[in-house]
Amino acid sequence: MNRRPLCLIPSRGGSKRLARKNLIQLGDKPLLAWTIEAALGAKLFDEVWVSSDDEDMLESARQFGASAWPRPETLASDETTLLQLCLVLMEDGLIQQRGYTDLYMMLPTSPFRQSATIQKAWRYFMDSDADALLSVTALDHPPQWSLAETKEGYLKPWQPEAYELPRQQLQPIFREDGGHTIVRLSALQAQRKFLVSKAVPFQPPPEETIDINTEMDLAWANFLLQQGRVD
Repeated sequence: MNRRPLCLIPSRGGSKRLARKNLIQLGDKPLLAWTIEAALGAKLFDEVWVSSDDEDMLESARQFGASAWPRPETLASDETTLLQLCLVLMEDGLIQQRGYTDLYMMLPTSPFRQSATIQKAWRYFMDSDADALLSVTALDHPPQWSLAETKEGYLKPWQPEAYELPRQQLQPIFREDGGHTIVRLSALQAQRKFLVSKAVPFQPPPEETIDINTEMDLAWANFLLQQGRVD
């Protein structure tokens, strides 16, 4: 069976910490455009969809070569999850009608994602027997070294059995970075979650995992651009 991935870039207009962040200028273009251009440059997708409740974001998506999918008001609140969005997208039948087999979701807050890395993630997913791939970043500090406070106000190791162990002996722990989420549509429909029972990790280059959600994040990203540390 030939696999046909659909690229989805969710871009809600009501962000709180950095208002309408996906339209904020980063370098010479809006934040949203970085992800659109990387997705189109990967040459894996017949269509790159941007889902938004904000008409300015949808127009920006069109200007940079993506297809606009207006998000209904019922999916535009702070409480709406990406999972809910994707399930509604599947339930309206449009994805199946166009013959897509997989969903490749990229958050626009990761602007330094490269087309070559998108291709690499897709190949890794295809070569596996997994039903999903999630891009992850190793935590800077092992959670096994975390401290908890007792009722009396004293500190104690959160995991006493691992607290004194050197890093090399600790199991690596990761967090999702939002750069790459790939899932078989059949698995998503059956299990109704992204972290399905057979999901593999994918670690992008560290410079591609920068996530912009605050003014400080944006300043750091602009600094890296000015220093030539990212493309």
